[in-house]
Amino acid sequence: MIRKIHLLLGMFLTPWVVMYALSTMVMQHRELVYGQKQRINPEFKVVREEPYQASFKTGDDREAVALQILKDLDLEGAHSVRGNLEQGKLEINRNRAIGSYRITWEAGSDTVKVEQQEFGLAFFLEILHRRSKFNQPYWMNDAWAVIVDLFIVAVLGWAFTGLWMWWGMKSTRKLGGVVMAGGILLFTYLVMTI
Repeated sequence: MIRKIHLLLGMFLTPWVVMYALSTMVMQHRELVYGQKQRINPEFKVVREEPYQASFKTGDDREAVALQILKDLDLEGAHSVRGNLEQGKLEINRNRAIGSYRITWEAGSDTVKVEQQEFGLAFFLEILHRRSKFNQPYWMNDAWAVIVDLFIVAVLGWAFTGLWMWWGMKSTRKLGGVVMAGGILLFTYLVMTI
């Protein structure tokens, strides 16, 4: 049963294991991937600028206004909002790993500008790596967060089931013990010195 749990969790979570491995490589070796130490965010390009009639008031909740604009543009989903209605400008970032949208609404203007971020593989992997939490009111975001929690449990499970299987194989106990002791010593040394 332990081997089946170990195996089946690995099979189900293979896409996340590959994504976390590749995204960690991208973050660890930015100079190799980007040619510099900082992450390069892909550029935004205007995809449409369209008429938008709105009667928002300065006292309205900016989050509610952002939700309404996203709904009107058929772009509902995980987002963040900058600006405020008192200043008459909102910038809504509709966060998507495959290319975020930036929507700009200004009071007094009868248009709304929609820009989309170009796709960049390294940036895509970093966004997926950092995506977590139950902080958006959308079931797809919650599903991702549940799988991230499952991944955490699985990694811990792989460690414990691996130890369980190692202990059950008498022929590998000595070598496994030496390797594990070496890992613990190196881990402890690095934690104490870095």
